[in-house]
Amino acid sequence: MFLKQNEIIMALQKIYPQGGYAVTKEGEIEITPDGNIPSEEDLKNAYLEQKAIEEAITQRDNIRSKIIETAGDTETLLGTTANASQMLLFAFSKLITGLNGAKSIAEIKKAAEPFEKMCSDFLDKIEKKEVVLPYALDKLDDVMTEIGERATKVAKVLEEAKG
Repeated sequence: MFLKQNEIIMALQKIYPQGGYAVTKEGEIEITPDGNIPSEEDLKNAYLEQKAIEEAITQRDNIRSKIIETAGDTETLLGTTANASQMLLFAFSKLITGLNGAKSIAEIKKAAEPFEKMCSDFLDKIEKKEVVLPYALDKLDDVMTEIGERATKVAKVLEEAKG
């Protein structure tokens, strides 16, 4: 596999993310004194790895563009997510306060009653495939892992900001 100059530069950028090479005005590629000269195999592997990364980024960007075209932009999706979160917090709060004061099975059922139709209608739509929840397309363990990892990263940034 013979690499073109732009492919060699892409490979060098992968091998030397902080620099370590230079391209002269004549288009010659020089390894700076602090850089080791990579083998042809190293260049090929770095190029293929970088190309795979760029293809994955392009695929992700294409999927995101399609989501924007069909479901709405980020702000719209965030608004829908905020509405869902607020609705769930309201329903959960009403349920918990109702359950907390319940002294019988009848009172427990009464606490859940206002939300039963809403929930059963929603579950019915899911069963009929009228509503598909994106998390259900992945393995539940992967979804939970991703939620935990993202939450932890955000919490660490906030914790560092507090000093």
